[in-house]
Amino acid sequence: MGVEEVRKSTKTRWIESKPTDSLHWFRPSNAKEFVRILEREFSFTENSRLVEIGPGYGRVLNALTAAKVPFQSFFGIDLSEENVKHLRKKFEARSDMDFVCGDAEEDGLGSGVDLIFSSLVFQHQFPNFLRMAKNAATSLREGGSLVFDIPEGHDRWFKHNGAFIHQYCRLEIELLLAEAGFDDVRYSYFRHHGETETPERKNFVIARKV
Repeated sequence: MGVEEVRKSTKTRWIESKPTDSLHWFRPSNAKEFVRILEREFSFTENSRLVEIGPGYGRVLNALTAAKVPFQSFFGIDLSEENVKHLRKKFEARSDMDFVCGDAEEDGLGSGVDLIFSSLVFQHQFPNFLRMAKNAATSLREGGSLVFDIPEGHDRWFKHNGAFIHQYCRLEIELLLAEAGFDDVRYSYFRHHGETETPERKNFVIARKV
């Protein structure tokens, strides 16, 4: 099986996913911490144009709205039609939000976007996240930001359900982001599974478009 065939096969688990916490293997997920770091690293205003890659059932978006973060528009793109239906229904009263079923590696994400963010997504891209980062760069305004979390390490493997997981060292992250058109890469450590568990060592990556 070639690289392209494997890349497509790794998406099946996410295309078939349902809007439940099975998306992160039924473990508690600390979206509030993700949003807290987002607020620290990005200056949200009523003119901010936001894109989320892989919103799932709305884990990060729920925390974002609970924190009353200001923005002009929010666009979410997800591989799962079931997730998109769930989000459209949940936020049907919000005219500033839009959700589509699509592939963020190749489908359009808008133009002149201020911030593109993603949680628990970039680590699953095969063979790496370069293609997704390049597509994000085409939608960001000059000086716009790409923010995502990614596990730190050197391993990569396939789970029993076909999902691919790729750990990254910081050098690999920086080389891929530079190739995609980003510079000024900064990091924070992110405790993904809450305060009561042993923290999963993840890099919270903040990159600015050249």
